[in-house]
Amino acid sequence: MIPINRLPKTRQLCQFTLVAALVAAGGLAAQPHPSTALAADPCDSSAWDQAAIGAVVLDETFDGTTLPNCWQVHSGTWTVANGRLVGTGGSYDAVRITFGQHLNDFKFEATYRFDKVNGSGRWAGLVVDIARTGGYPWSHAIVRSGSTASNGVELAQRTPKNDWWVHDEGAAPTAAGTGKDITVVVEVHGTQANYYYNGQEVLRTAAFARSAGGVLGLVVDGSTVGFDRVTVTKLGPATGGAGCLPGDPVQPNHTGLVVAHRGNSGSAPENTLVAIEQAVALGAHMFETDIDYTKDGVPVLLHDSTVNRTTDGSGSIRNLTLAQVKAMKVDHLHPEVYTDVRIPTLEEVLAYMAATPGAVMLLEFKEAWPDDKLILVRDLIEQYGVRDRIIAQSFEESVLTGLYRLYPELQTMLLVLGLPSDPVTKANSLHASGINPSGSVTQAKVNAMHAAGLKIFVWTLDSTSDWNSAATYGIDGVITNLPGKALLWQNSYNAARGQEGVQCVAPEPLSLGAPKLTGTAAVGQTLNLAAPYTPANATVTYLWFRGTSTIKGASGTSYQLTAADAGQDLVVKVTVTKGSETITKYSNHVQVLGIASLTVQGTPKVGQTLTAAVVYQPAGAAVAYHWFRGSALVGSGQTYVVKAADAGQDMVLKVTVSVAGVGSQAKYSAHFWPSA
Repeated sequence: MIPINRLPKTRQLCQFTLVAALVAAGGLAAQPHPSTALAADPCDSSAWDQAAIGAVVLDETFDGTTLPNCWQVHSGTWTVANGRLVGTGGSYDAVRITFGQHLNDFKFEATYRFDKVNGSGRWAGLVVDIARTGGYPWSHAIVRSGSTASNGVELAQRTPKNDWWVHDEGAAPTAAGTGKDITVVVEVHGTQANYYYNGQEVLRTAAFARSAGGVLGLVVDGSTVGFDRVTVTKLGPATGGAGCLPGDPVQPNHTGLVVAHRGNSGSAPENTLVAIEQAVALGAHMFETDIDYTKDGVPVLLHDSTVNRTTDGSGSIRNLTLAQVKAMKVDHLHPEVYTDVRIPTLEEVLAYMAATPGAVMLLEFKEAWPDDKLILVRDLIEQYGVRDRIIAQSFEESVLTGLYRLYPELQTMLLVLGLPSDPVTKANSLHASGINPSGSVTQAKVNAMHAAGLKIFVWTLDSTSDWNSAATYGIDGVITNLPGKALLWQNSYNAARGQEGVQCVAPEPLSLGAPKLTGTAAVGQTLNLAAPYTPANATVTYLWFRGTSTIKGASGTSYQLTAADAGQDLVVKVTVTKGSETITKYSNHVQVLGIASLTVQGTPKVGQTLTAAVVYQPAGAAVAYHWFRGSALVGSGQTYVVKAADAGQDMVLKVTVSVAGVGSQAKYSAHFWPSA
């Protein structure tokens, strides 16, 4: 095992540290608009598509007396006067105007003021995705005139069922009130968005509902609002998250990692791929997820022992097959938004991680796990080459001891309700890298753990007061259902103290493609190992395993199968070492076709029954038995009754084993001569 405190000291600041610094310096306030001509015709969708990244495709200042070209009113009263677009809604009507063309990645900025409101809860803002016809569904970023309320700023969707789904909300730093200009900016990348109010980031989401051709708009509810300027800039694709592992111990009054509990579970169905993808897109340093296994032994993501709470099915997960589990839908408060979400397998998550370098996982094993299931998880992790981006945790000490015995390279942490009286001794006894408690901690215990090179993540913290308390102690990681809000809190906390954001170790494992065995898996044939990428200046070793035992003399990239391999499971372990770094991957498993041994049991005498005794009959294979007298076939089947004509004759048994797509192997018994 590589202890956390011995990971490579290549450091990276949390990707949002710069955001915090810019916010503190006012660097994200509204910038002067260019005076050059627009890069695209606001009425021409192809022009928006073809515009260069960074181009301003819309810059409307409402200098005329009529609505701009291609702006369409759908409800309410919208007029242009005195350099403003004024929208007025009824008592509580969300009135809308649409414009522009569809973009996936863009910055949408507007300056506006509330001139009149029907109450502090009334609102207005930017519609980031709406049909050109102006109907629902639509997604928006709005501000209430009472913007400092707990829901003063909001990212939400008017759903296809004409209901509200508010997936992110919070308080603005200052009051919008009436008669005061405010500037809002929303930077959108698909379903991901960062929302700024007067230059300060106030919300972050990865849950925006987007359509294939939705355009832009403005919305006003229960108020009269004057928009002074609206600008749209085309952006490039999002760069993705920047996950990392804990580095040196966090000092008191500093922030640690933000770990997304069951993914972005505050907005998306827990322990699903969509929740994990959202957590990574938000910039969470790690995502936490739970695994258990099905009746047919497939590791899947699930917190409870049953599927009752989170799906439309029922039953214990260990009594359900994968096919049964995959037939279930994951329930959510807004099934019209998440319409077809299923419980993912661990392998699906590992495949996502292999394709997403910013994804780092805290993997919780639920309940006790037998060795064969732990080995299965180990082999899957190695197959996808993401071990250096995973820390395992469990309440079950037997899981940690089993992982250390079977997979010592994988880092582990112990889950507890409260810290043990001697957390250092407990962690060391389990070869764990840290302990993750719920509830209160003491500074003395945190200090003792840090002095011993151990880490501490606390769960499940979802409020500013909880995050402030964790920072006071110098907690290495906070596990939260609200990773977006926690990251914004972290930026604000550090900016207010003039200190750097969380420092962590960027996982930079050696890159090695998945090794794959090719060739016919039959006795006498040669298997070859194809490793698509071998790092330069690295040492590579190959260990061939027959079952759990190494095959003596097999150490290269090819191996000729022998009778000893018949019926056995073969796999190759590839280890690459470069400097102080090591990566290990396992090839695919193959089952070798062939018969290890064949004997004829019984007395070779007329009237007696002989039986073919075969060591290894491949699962799913067709086995044929043929009894020969000289060159003549005289019987078939596993048994044969010796006939008078067989007396004194040379006889032999031939057994053939066949597997579709692999081939067949034949073996002859020793010759025998029946007596009369």
